[in-house]
Amino acid sequence: MNRSLSLSRRVVLFVAVMLTAGVTLVESPVSALVGRRAGDTCLNEGRVVVTSSGNLRCERTASGLRWRPTTASVPESLTPKIEGETCLIEGRVVVTQDEVLQCTRTARGLQWRGASRNGAPSSPAPFGGAAGTLRSGDSCLNEGRVVIGASGNLRCTQTPNGLVWRPTKASVPESLTPKSAGEECIIIGRVVTTGSEVLQCVRTENGSEWRGVRLRGDASGPSVTSFVSTSSVSSSASVVYTITFSEPVTGVEPADFSNSGTATGCSFAVSGSGASRTVTVSGCSEGTIVPTFGANGARDLSGNSGPSSTSPSSSPVTRDATAPTVSVSQSASGTLKASQTSLVSFTVSETVTGFGAGSVTVTGGSLTGFGGSGTSYSATFVPAPGSFGTATLQVAAGAFSDAAGNPNAASNTVGIPYDTAIPSVVSFTSADSTPTNVSSVEYTLTFSEGVTGITSGDFSNTGTATGCAYAVSGSGTTYTVTVSGCSEGTIIPRFAANGGTDTAGNTGPSSNSTATSTVTRDTTVPS
Repeated sequence: MNRSLSLSRRVVLFVAVMLTAGVTLVESPVSALVGRRAGDTCLNEGRVVVTSSGNLRCERTASGLRWRPTTASVPESLTPKIEGETCLIEGRVVVTQDEVLQCTRTARGLQWRGASRNGAPSSPAPFGGAAGTLRSGDSCLNEGRVVIGASGNLRCTQTPNGLVWRPTKASVPESLTPKSAGEECIIIGRVVTTGSEVLQCVRTENGSEWRGVRLRGDASGPSVTSFVSTSSVSSSASVVYTITFSEPVTGVEPADFSNSGTATGCSFAVSGSGASRTVTVSGCSEGTIVPTFGANGARDLSGNSGPSSTSPSSSPVTRDATAPTVSVSQSASGTLKASQTSLVSFTVSETVTGFGAGSVTVTGGSLTGFGGSGTSYSATFVPAPGSFGTATLQVAAGAFSDAAGNPNAASNTVGIPYDTAIPSVVSFTSADSTPTNVSSVEYTLTFSEGVTGITSGDFSNTGTATGCAYAVSGSGTTYTVTVSGCSEGTIIPRFAANGGTDTAGNTGPSSNSTATSTVTRDTTVPS
């Protein structure tokens, strides 16, 4: 009971000190616990914070609760491992894995001391026993404390008979970082700092809730320290920026942003808390994206608005969603023949990366000497040897990309007719009988393809007969060669190398072609 009265006096004194210090509890956006100095007023006795000049602890003085230098670390462990460790808040009770500890003033200062151990209550046992054995109606020490009792969760509640354990649906333990004002809390008077505000557990008509606390002394509004993106050119439908403020802020909404670049139709999404926000810009047309944060669009934890003027991003991003195009052309005006090539040109609509010989699909030949830069490239097409047809060249879609990452569209297809097959002699024979005494002999000369340019001068006799003359008739692949005027002896006509020319201009055969039929001419009368 004496302990209960002591706690009641502490609460009354705590409220009186806050009023004396000029601290106001409000529900509006709140001030961060920043810029504290030794001697400033504080709210929560025993609380330890980090400042630019060292750690401070909230201690009771003749002039109320004040920050004082301390060597204590921040934050204090809420679940000390063993009895005897240093603690911060006198009277605080915590439940460890196998005992209940209370922060007690000793000759060595504040230390954790066991109140009961291993389920066996100490004597006296002011709160009824260890966690797990407590029952509704047992006395307790810390109003608002929630523990697991013998038959459910219990909460330390003020009653006409003092502080006693009562059934509760509250969870164990209470979160020390509530997400927002208005959430249910457990320990009346507890003050915590979230990422964006300072909250205090306040008794309300509906129980107890976290409410914002405003601390005096901060009159400066927040400013934007950076507003950047990692991109410079993008084809993506969205671009991500990071905006950083000089201090934790609230109230940053999509409506606070606009685009001061040339792109239109942009929308904005905002996420994050504290001093930083992620801004996703999407739906923009092509053009430059320069998101700008509006003046006074943010509030710091003391309610000051800022920045004082609009803040454009320092990282403009160019949105380019157009695929680069490429056109292909070649220099040959007719059919390429053996040993001939064609210069192929590639003209790209914009500067690109990844474009090379491997980007071109080629049939009927190959490319050599690929080179170029910017928007102009070229290569040499070499037709396949010993064949004929129409070669094709095309740049497939997605073979390269522009600076924004847009893959290219497929190019036009260029066809190049070619004939690198050299005409050859397929057969060179005679159907005449041998020996013979006739004055002329006929041979048939057949080529692998149609040729022109066959003349009598292309023939000679490799046999023993002399004085032979040649007459040629025919066209295309077949010619008739009449040999006459020969002396007695063998007739074996020969067709000269490169005597015929095909339609592409290739000459052949590549070497002399001798007839496979020998005719012997005999004009001597037997005696």
